[in-house]
Amino acid sequence: MTKAYEFNWRRVVPDALLQGCVFDRWEEEKEQIVVEQNALFRVDEYGFFIFWKSEGKDGQVLELSQVNDIRQGGVPKDPRLLQELGTKHAAHSLEDISLTICSGTDMVNINYTHVVCPDPDIALAWQTGLRVVTNNIKANNLCPSTCLMKHWIKLGLQVDPDGKLPVRRIAHTFASGKTDKLVYQCMKDIGLPNGKTDVIDPADFTLDKFEELYQRVCPRNDIEELFEQITVGREDFINPRQLVAFLNDKQRDPRLNEILHPFYDERRALEIISRYETNPEFVAQQKLSQQGLCRYLMSDENAPVFLDRLDIYMEMDQPLSHYYINSSHNTYLTGRQFGGRSSVEMYRQVLIAGCRCVELDCWDGKGEDAEPIITHGKAMCTDILFKDVIYAIRDCAFVTSDYPVILSFENHCSKRQQYKLAKYCYDIFGDLLLTEPLPTHPLVPGAPLPSPNDLKRKILIKNKRLRPDDERREMDLWLKGQLQNEESDGEAEEHDANAINVTDSGVVTGDDATAAPGSPIASLATAASRTTNVTNATSVGAAASAATVRSTIISTTTTTTTTTTTTTTTTTTTTTTTTATTAISSSGVSSANSGVAAGGGGAASGAGTPDALREVSVIRSVSATSPSCVAPSPAPLNNNSNRNNSVADNGSNSNNNSNNSGNNGAIPLSKGSIQATTTTATAVAATSAPTTQWSPTNSSGGSTKKKKAEALPVEEAMAHYRYTGATTHVHPFLSSLVNYAQPVKFQGFDVAEEKNVHHCMSSFAETSALSYLKSQAIEFVNYNKRQLSRIYPKGTRADSSNFLPQIFWNAGCQMVALNFQTPDLPMQLNQGKFEYNGGCGYLLKPDFMRRPDKTFDPFAESPVDGVIAAQCSVRVISGQFLSDKRVGTYVEVDMYGLPTDTIRKECRTRIVPNNGLNPVYNEEPFIFRKVVLPDLAVIRIAVYDENGKMLGQRILPMDGLQAGYRHVSLRTEGNFPMSLAMLFICIELKIYVPDGLGDLMDALSDPRAFLSAQEKRLVQMRAMGVEDADLVASSGGDSSLTGPPSGGGSAGVKRASMTSEY
Repeated sequence: MTKAYEFNWRRVVPDALLQGCVFDRWEEEKEQIVVEQNALFRVDEYGFFIFWKSEGKDGQVLELSQVNDIRQGGVPKDPRLLQELGTKHAAHSLEDISLTICSGTDMVNINYTHVVCPDPDIALAWQTGLRVVTNNIKANNLCPSTCLMKHWIKLGLQVDPDGKLPVRRIAHTFASGKTDKLVYQCMKDIGLPNGKTDVIDPADFTLDKFEELYQRVCPRNDIEELFEQITVGREDFINPRQLVAFLNDKQRDPRLNEILHPFYDERRALEIISRYETNPEFVAQQKLSQQGLCRYLMSDENAPVFLDRLDIYMEMDQPLSHYYINSSHNTYLTGRQFGGRSSVEMYRQVLIAGCRCVELDCWDGKGEDAEPIITHGKAMCTDILFKDVIYAIRDCAFVTSDYPVILSFENHCSKRQQYKLAKYCYDIFGDLLLTEPLPTHPLVPGAPLPSPNDLKRKILIKNKRLRPDDERREMDLWLKGQLQNEESDGEAEEHDANAINVTDSGVVTGDDATAAPGSPIASLATAASRTTNVTNATSVGAAASAATVRSTIISTTTTTTTTTTTTTTTTTTTTTTTTATTAISSSGVSSANSGVAAGGGGAASGAGTPDALREVSVIRSVSATSPSCVAPSPAPLNNNSNRNNSVADNGSNSNNNSNNSGNNGAIPLSKGSIQATTTTATAVAATSAPTTQWSPTNSSGGSTKKKKAEALPVEEAMAHYRYTGATTHVHPFLSSLVNYAQPVKFQGFDVAEEKNVHHCMSSFAETSALSYLKSQAIEFVNYNKRQLSRIYPKGTRADSSNFLPQIFWNAGCQMVALNFQTPDLPMQLNQGKFEYNGGCGYLLKPDFMRRPDKTFDPFAESPVDGVIAAQCSVRVISGQFLSDKRVGTYVEVDMYGLPTDTIRKECRTRIVPNNGLNPVYNEEPFIFRKVVLPDLAVIRIAVYDENGKMLGQRILPMDGLQAGYRHVSLRTEGNFPMSLAMLFICIELKIYVPDGLGDLMDALSDPRAFLSAQEKRLVQMRAMGVEDADLVASSGGDSSLTGPPSGGGSAGVKRASMTSEY
């Protein structure tokens, strides 16, 4: 028997939130400051809303499905408000008792609600409690009946200063399709106050009253029609037999296994009647009314997709390359790629939204020894501090998912500031940073990548890595103070000039960009180019060496100036270290006693003082053997001292603030860190692979950055834009932190297959990826079985638009990076797809895209080996609460998948005019006759008004789709749930049958029904005068198939078994 599905979407709301607490609330938006003191804050029992009310004011409600983060701290910028709150709460630090509630319906326009709690304990309890009930993916997939209850709760919380519910607010719920006069009349009919200025006691406005009002104002004629079909129009109830037939014929996918998904029976039908029928007499008589049918169809049991897909249901122990990974492009930007605003907040938003790969474009800060910044270099975008981004990533990386986060560095920094990049990552991330390869997955050819489960709660750095021998040698030089780590001023300016690399097939961009096949740039990539391929087992020794050296530099020895005696098996050594307050320079060694100032361009001696070198040598010998050398502890997760106090990130942190570390840009020495004294190494220019350079100005090289930026229009400049500051020289400390995401220049699928180095990956602009997809699709799929690939938007997308990710998912590309700030169709597909599997950011690719013994062509039109093609039809019946305006609406149904499965802009309903509340479409089914690969296909249903403006949309995966009559709750363009907007549709799913074989498949799937149809045809032929003898002859002489003569009725018809001809 089919079992009832219990959808456990509720999370337990802590008692402290249910009981409530009095807070001071303030908001600071541009020049407007809102202050509300002594407001009682509470959360409802279902965790739907946080609501508050103060004396003399209306109740306010904030939907928790729109709340994405709750942060400690955040103080006003306005000095008067800061003083006022500080004076009132003088007993505690304002930072310790303040919370910031971040909410919004997209990732760019975030609202910040600040509250000041009575004491730090209450602040912590509310922060912890709110995080429990927010970011609940299951609560974003509520059934229509629960959505109605949620809306009723919201209406009851929006009371006036006297605690009463205004009638006009209830009427506004239905204003989009009915006149106010009709709504007020319906309220009068059910015994509610019905004047425009009347109010209702919330206790009198029960859920039953609200549901009765809903049924009167917008009656479900569509369900009434379905009810009559089930009862054949003869009764005002459905009996168990009719209900069983309806459930098996319409609500069950015939493709499902009968053991795992058994048919409905009468016992299950009686359970449905007892649960959803509200008339006690009908329950006793085993009858289901029309209202009962409506409640059943609007319940969790009739969701459009299997709701268990919202849990982590996929296997998470496969190599990383076997998963699609939710990825972001130029994460820091909030708008355009050219002249856009950068924001630390974007990193928080995309990570909380489930993104597992974010991009950091790293550049040197301005001035001597300044802080590294993140910006879209040479594109006139604002800057943010790298350090602030690292703190934000640490705080939000694992809020909604425990699976690994990949930081894609586009590294344009000098070695001096590359050390800072590494140091910040090591110190701030602490144990979250994966600094060593796992013993079970060494960095050797043929070794597969670790799985998401292996890397839970780990952060990986994607950055170029030095060759093992080079890394060891440069690490030794660095420790001795002899590492050549700087560029001269003139060379650095030339290195960072706004030059552009042009190929025959397009523009090459990015630190590890890949040219299109056959282009001049691609032909220059040779085995001799600097890559991080590890082709022999020496990489294991290199990793061990890197670990030893790393522990030398950042090991903990002592917190004050002391004498420490360390005993080894061979010698006893005395080491003296300086205090932890001494700053370490950005090159990794102290410049306190050097003859040349840090950051200067003069020549250095190439070695530190003899005492300093002896100290480093001694520490190296100790660190290799002493168990006391451990890494410093990271900053506490709730430490706000190293971040800006303003939680609301109002744009860029300019370079004027880049020295806010308090020590002239130098990194504070970690507690007990080792310090050596040396001079600045000789600066050298970074080298790069030969490329064709093109400059928008004259070739003299003397043009200023401003002139270069103004030389071309925005679109043309972006079309030719390329960073050339991407360094091929990597600081050994940063290099040693890179493991399973080592970017290399792509040299071809055959070369990658021959080297078989799984931890090496490449990035492709969408144009280059499309070229490879067109010419070597199967090879691209095979490459992605082994190694990671990252696809990013082409440079001409200055408006931050996105390409369709489905194209590259079809080839198995894991990291299809999109502009999260743009909620366009591609981003909707991305968010809709990654909502499933618990929203963890990882989706397991289909079996044939992972197995090396399988071959898959993403352009194939015939069924894939081992995969059964499907047929799907969608009939749009009606809509509810589609708009709050009286507008005409229509619905489009599209399918995205393999090229042969993709159907766009062909399935559209008629426009239903002047009704945004409950339009009825009753269209003929839209049939997607042959879906070759259902595992990769998704259906997109979108509602538009008569002017083409999108009102709501939803992405439904084909492999989780449920057949039958279903209500589909709609989402905003940013994939946030809408309050009540939904569509009522009918979905039919079948196995695809080629032309001419339909009757055979029907007979095989249901022989009895097939014979019943045969008997009906016999009766019809008799009525036309065909003799029984002829009917016997036509059935091969088997008289049992013809049945008795027409005068004998059908009671004695004998049903023969299927013969061999079938």
